[in-house]
Amino acid sequence: MTSLQITNSEGKPADVPYSGQVIFSHSGTLSVQAMDPDPAAKPTTYTANGY
Repeated sequence: MTSLQITNSEGKPADVPYSGQVIFSHSGTLSVQAMDPDPAAKPTTYTANGY
């Protein structure tokens, strides 16, 4: 994964400091795994414990 962005409260794209990987399986399944480098990051709708 080269970058991860969200749309902020002002409607503008904002970079998220995550690292991770995008996986394509032979059967055509797509999986995205991302990790927040901040161990104190608060959970969001799509994250828990930094993942």
